Amino acid sequence: LGESACDNASLMKLAHTVGDVVHIYIEKDSLYRRVINSGVLPPYVDKSDPKKSFDEVYQKRYDIYKSYADINVELSEKCSTYDNAYRILSAVDAYFSSPQAYAPKINKPNNTIRLKSEKELEEE
Repeated sequence: LGESACDNASLMKLAHTVGDVVHIYIEKDSLYRRVINSGVLPPYVDKSDPKKSFDEVYQKRYDIYKSYADINVELSEKCSTYDNAYRILSAVDAYFSSPQAYAPKINKPNNTIRLKSEKELEEE
């Protein structure tokens, strides 16, 4: 899952029915530089204030994905692909080595962020 998938409450709930959720992210300013340097701004970026609109969307999505995830892994653009892959695998290994991985997930997700209902999404 990625980008605006977190705006779909049904999809996010479904993710937990098929397995554990891993949230992989990079620091906000690093991602912003990638987006700006790509030459094609996503529709959610306001051309009159790209940094502000990007920051708002990033923070909203980050909070939602983090609240749903069983495992959160921050990657670094300063690290090699190998090192970032190692970070992911290490986090997954640590998670599955903990009792938390095998606890019932009846109460998951336990987020405080209000997701839009299907009706609200259709009205947009």
